Amino acid sequence: MLQNQERRVITLKYAGRCADCDHPMEVGTKAHWDPAASTVRCIVCPAPVADPFDLVPIDRIRRGVAGRSAGAEAVKRGERRGQTWRKGEEGEIVLGGLLDRKREADRDIETLHDRIIPGSKRNIDHIVVAASGVFVINAKKWSGTIEIKAPFLEKKRLIVGGRNRKEDLEKAGEEGKIVKASLEYEVPVRSVLCFVEGDWASLFRTEWVNGVLVASPRGLIKRLGKKGPMAAGGRELIADQLARAFPEF
Repeated sequence: MLQNQERRVITLKYAGRCADCDHPMEVGTKAHWDPAASTVRCIVCPAPVADPFDLVPIDRIRRGVAGRSAGAEAVKRGERRGQTWRKGEEGEIVLGGLLDRKREADRDIETLHDRIIPGSKRNIDHIVVAASGVFVINAKKWSGTIEIKAPFLEKKRLIVGGRNRKEDLEKAGEEGKIVKASLEYEVPVRSVLCFVEGDWASLFRTEWVNGVLVASPRGLIKRLGKKGPMAAGGRELIADQLARAFPEF
């Protein structure tokens, strides 16, 4: 492995493979460059192992249960006052199920659900570690038309059911920053608002709005499948670190 003083992060101009784990690395991805050996390595690549999936024991990563905190709050508030929380629970369960099925079928992502932000009353619905980076996901089950408007010389606006959702975009962005600050490795972190319900005004189901990815479940799953610099061992390492930094509810 490269020593810290030898590491230099570059953007690849040519496709290559990690010298440690042999993971293919596409043009444009960031990697560690070893000028002495003329080799590149994954941004997060723990060590060469026979099977990278064995690097972190699967039962060591506490993945959590989607929607658990929202469900508990719904019970606490009662049938009438807890309807909003119950709807939130349903949205998180739906999206969590889709994410877990992708993890089990494709083995290309790691999933964490319903994570507590230490020192706060807030939680993070889902964290996904994919080859292209970490995705901090806020699931929404809202009815109404989902519109993304771009007024001339103004920031984009997310309008759902006729309401400007500026605060929800800001909250999603803040959660991404919190997760990024907790990481020991320099990897891309993307904030996401995923709508499991609602009618899209546009044919496009994924769009960046002021630094936050707004997506449908299908659009998000497609995005998570994109290639990137993190091989299986690196993804498990990051997921394990995040699971300890943000405990399950």
